[in-house]
Amino acid sequence: MLSYRSAITRATTPLLCRLISAQAEVMDHIHRNHKISSIKELFKWECDGGAGQSRYKQSFTNEDRDDSFLFFISMVPLVPTNYCRPIEIVFKLEKEEFIKNKILKIKNQTSLLRPSPVEIGGNLYNCTIFFISMMIDGKICSWLHDEQHPA
Repeated sequence: MLSYRSAITRATTPLLCRLISAQAEVMDHIHRNHKISSIKELFKWECDGGAGQSRYKQSFTNEDRDDSFLFFISMVPLVPTNYCRPIEIVFKLEKEEFIKNKILKIKNQTSLLRPSPVEIGGNLYNCTIFFISMMIDGKICSWLHDEQHPA
């Protein structure tokens, strides 16, 4: 399994290149006229589990599990939002300690990201990516703030 840093780096680097490439003409104009060679990109990340969702009639080899055991973590650039990328998909029940550990790992790993050089149209840009948590449900939010949440 990939570490969070590897998964995040593998997901963001090609995505960032595509986002910048889509704006190559604008980036070239900015680079020539304003001598800007650094870019800051803001991503939001989200996590949610399948607990409390509708269950489907899927067959599982382990009878004490069902599709409510699915938990995912993904990232999305703020603009445009159609570039959503999964960071991790886990087949495990959504429990407080598990969620807190996953979120702590994401925060630790995203804090280790360093600027990456990206070359577009012969111009070299130093790209820095920032992650903010914006999309979590009420149960996870209350766990993160150490409030009691009814089961």
